[in-house]
Amino acid sequence: MAGCALILVSELGGIDWLRIIGIIFISFGATFLGILAGLRPPMERRWQASLRPWRLPASLVLTVLFCLPVLIGLIGGLFGLASAFNQHNHTAVVAGGVAIDLLMIVATVASALAVARSLQRASHTAEPGFGANGHNGHRDGDLT
Repeated sequence: MAGCALILVSELGGIDWLRIIGIIFISFGATFLGILAGLRPPMERRWQASLRPWRLPASLVLTVLFCLPVLIGLIGGLFGLASAFNQHNHTAVVAGGVAIDLLMIVATVASALAVARSLQRASHTAEPGFGANGHNGHRDGDLT
């Protein structure tokens, strides 16, 4: 919080060097929280089990939310290219831009669908970390 506040103050007050201190606070704070989370004992299985029914819907919602800004930007780019086409006579450049933009839209939607399919398959496993047959993918006695 202190780092974000310092960055806000630096932006509003025009104090450029204060941003560096804010960034350092944010970086060290995130590192410290990561270390604390790693050293903490594992959570109870009951709490994780209560979240299990919500894993797939939450993952799908997050996938859509992460892809929406990209799609909105790419679709906005199509409108920008259309207005450029009407104002200038650069047909080949605009056509190339439209082709690249459409290709990126298709790739974004395809990757979101692939993520959704993978999440759907992963949600049907018996236990996290174990395959359908109850093994973790290692040979008996082999922990590597």
